Amino acid sequence: STMAGTRAQTSNSDMALTILRAKGIEPVILDASDPENKERRDELFEASGLRGNFPQIFKVDGKRTTFLGDFDELQAMNEDGALGELSASIKSGDDVGSEQPTIPV
Repeated sequence: STMAGTRAQTSNSDMALTILRAKGIEPVILDASDPENKERRDELFEASGLRGNFPQIFKVDGKRTTFLGDFDELQAMNEDGALGELSASIKSGDDVGSEQPTIPV
C-alpha cells in the first residue's frame, strides 16, 4: 500500500506541475526527501499542517510563505478559476513579486 501511495503522490505531483505550467506558472520544486532540504521542508510542513502528503503548493512572497493547498485543492482552484487569478497575480507581480509556488515532491 505504501508503493501505491507513493505512485499516486508522484502522479499527482506530475499533474500539479502540468496544471501550474499550463497557467504560465513555473514552480520551484523542493525535493523533500533530500536531507539538505530538511529545515525548509519542516517549515513548509508546519505552514501546511500536513506531513508526508505530496504535492503541497505554497506561494512564497519574500519571507512570507502561504500554503495554497494539496493536489485536490489545486485541482479545485483550477476548475473554479482561482488558479487563473493566482497566475495573473504572479505574472503581474501584484502578490508575489518574482517568487513562484513551491511544490515539495
